[in-house]
Amino acid sequence: MIDRLLETLPTLDVGQNLDEQARSVLRLIFERDPDRTIAPGQGRPDLCPNCDAPEPSARTPYCGEKCRDTAAFVRQVRTSLVEETILDPNRQVAFGQTLWRLAGGGRPYRQALILDNARERVLRRFEGRCALCGEHAVTIDHVGSG
Repeated sequence: MIDRLLETLPTLDVGQNLDEQARSVLRLIFERDPDRTIAPGQGRPDLCPNCDAPEPSARTPYCGEKCRDTAAFVRQVRTSLVEETILDPNRQVAFGQTLWRLAGGGRPYRQALILDNARERVLRRFEGRCALCGEHAVTIDHVGSG
């Protein structure tokens, strides 16, 4: 199944559209790494199963929101592999975007959804400055909402 999936995933190329870039990010988790070590946690109940950090709460095995979201992502990908729905390009885009966010890259696809006239209107409203720090703005984002 993974070999079939790798055949459908594009390789990362700077000139790709955002959907293709998101799909190519999935290669990071499916390409084989011979130097991969055993997963963190090692089954110890006092450590986070994702990062080996001490687990501060008895309510959850994860040390924080990022580790919890990472574990949820892994479960979703595993289910999608079993059901073979991961071969659907739209699902690959969604997984790629989630992985991109979890890796700290934000959500670049959202920037493509902002209409040019809306972007210009927002930049005009804030006089080309960041609403948080006052520096020159290079992108916009809707802060404070889901």
